[in-house]
Amino acid sequence: MIKKTKEEILRIKEERKAKKIAKEEEKEKLSKMTKEEIKEYKKEKKNANANDAVKYTKGFFQGFKNFISKGNVLDMAVGVVMGTAFTAIVNALVNGILLQFISLLTGNADFTDIVWSIPNGQTEVVVDPVTQVETVVNLTTDIKFGVFIQAIINFLLIAFVLYLVVNVLIKRQVRRDLEAQAEAEKKAKEDEIAKKLAEEEQENAPLVVSEDIELLKEIRDLLKRDK
Repeated sequence: MIKKTKEEILRIKEERKAKKIAKEEEKEKLSKMTKEEIKEYKKEKKNANANDAVKYTKGFFQGFKNFISKGNVLDMAVGVVMGTAFTAIVNALVNGILLQFISLLTGNADFTDIVWSIPNGQTEVVVDPVTQVETVVNLTTDIKFGVFIQAIINFLLIAFVLYLVVNVLIKRQVRRDLEAQAEAEKKAKEDEIAKKLAEEEQENAPLVVSEDIELLKEIRDLLKRDK
């Protein structure tokens, strides 16, 4: 049984109280109406409930549409499809190539037939259908540890293939990141050099005097001469 907190209990009580008050108010409101007004009121309430249901349905399907159109869901779906295809490639590589090399070394690529038979003390009479000779056979319990060995070998081979693939992808990504970082640093240095050159050119540029100032200077010089 799920225990409710005090806040939840209070919230439920408040909701029940509000519903009860609303029901009493509606009952009192209906008692003051005529039959026609009550009929019209119920009709409006029914239409309002229908509109609420339509809005809820539209909102539900709109939310579902937004959910399935999100990038995360699409990326996950693509990842599942690509993972399934990649699993087939890995299995083909393991079963078709790597296990064949193991069979060259061990003489067998399938170890599932390796069984350790332990006599369980029970016997069974087997009749030869041709000679009708009865033979007593000791029954055994088979410990199929070859299946376990095969599962370990498959796991190690698949892990090895995945390690090679992931290692290649990581190295490629690291190389791209380093190249992008080097390019960004080179661009930043070039921008800094260009900024310094522009500042130096601006400092060494000759002072430009407007024509009005030059004219005022000439007038000043003329006035000095006249004096």
